[in-house]
Amino acid sequence: MDNILVERINRIFNYQINNGSTVKKFIERIDEELILFKNISEKEKFLLMFCEKIKQERDEHEKTCDDPDYCKKSILLKESEYFVSQRLEENSFIHFKEMDFFSKEEKAVLNKKIDDLLFEVKILKMGQELIYNDLYTEFEDLKNLYFIGKKNWKQVFLGKLSEMVLSGVIDETISKKIIHLIKEQIPDIILLKI
Repeated sequence: MDNILVERINRIFNYQINNGSTVKKFIERIDEELILFKNISEKEKFLLMFCEKIKQERDEHEKTCDDPDYCKKSILLKESEYFVSQRLEENSFIHFKEMDFFSKEEKAVLNKKIDDLLFEVKILKMGQELIYNDLYTEFEDLKNLYFIGKKNWKQVFLGKLSEMVLSGVIDETISKKIIHLIKEQIPDIILLKI
């Protein structure tokens, strides 16, 4: 389902940006899209993912833009981000301003750390494919949740890790190693006594 959302977001975003759209047309197109969703959580996910897409594009554009205060694309991205965040707030989904999204670089680093960790666990747990498969599934799920923001992602991460330790899927040594690897990327993660 996330792939469908990503494809729709990319298609809408690229069309609006590449065809000289106005902020009004951009937001009207998003509003049209929201009508298609019957499930409130899907609307929220769509808006969160769209906000993240706009923010990433804006950050990338501003690295090379000579005058972001007057550049049409910068203005379109900045104002679109504002109005999409309003859609989130008006629907009482979240307080968008409190969200702290992962950058592309942070996602890439975390994905690499997760992949390295899974490789290391696979070697340590040879002959225990069930444990590795459980870990693999849980961490692949985490890679698909970056759109929920850093704070929520950390909470989900810690919840999954605690659940795996308490259920015996992984032991305390591996859980500490996992937390250490993730803590390098997210320094303010709270370490739990497991």
